[in-house]
Amino acid sequence: MTSSMRAGVAAALGIGVLTAMLLVFLLGGTALPLHLGNVGSFVLATSRLEAEGFRLTPDVDRDSGTEPGAALPAGYVTLQDVRALENLRIQKAFDFSALVDGLGTWTLSLSSPSVSASGLGLHTPHLCAATAEFRELGINGITAAGPADALAVTADGLVLVDASIEATQLDASAISLPGLELRLSPGEPQGAGACLAG
Repeated sequence: MTSSMRAGVAAALGIGVLTAMLLVFLLGGTALPLHLGNVGSFVLATSRLEAEGFRLTPDVDRDSGTEPGAALPAGYVTLQDVRALENLRIQKAFDFSALVDGLGTWTLSLSSPSVSASGLGLHTPHLCAATAEFRELGINGITAAGPADALAVTADGLVLVDASIEATQLDASAISLPGLELRLSPGEPQGAGACLAG
């Protein structure tokens, strides 16, 4: 099996698993654990993110690529308690040409007007926002053997407005997505991550 066929099959399986998981959210309305990774990078956009217990450290996301064992450098962000995550949109483009010749690129979009989460963690190589406010910000450089221990940015509280995050992995201890909409449409992602282009 060629690598493009494996990537196509992995993308199709990932969409199937994600769809099944999202149906549980829609039908049950409860907060469940979430893991999204091994699909390459995807984009999260939100009009407002308000959280407690922010921490950012350098890291290597060892299972972030679409090929087994692929490793991408990224910052690792943890948020203990997400108080507000408004107008969330997560988008990921998939090339289905390996599965069906000529099918091309399609975008999976997940959106929710008001999300709550706890124990949120994500690997990100790029994050941008129109405004960012930190409460009790600390930046600590440490002499250490590895980059993950060499720097820590922490804050008791964080507010980001009109934020876009390129992520390679997303985990949450619990997440609730009221008003969830899931859409698969032809073409590249639209309307998310404008500040990531620069």
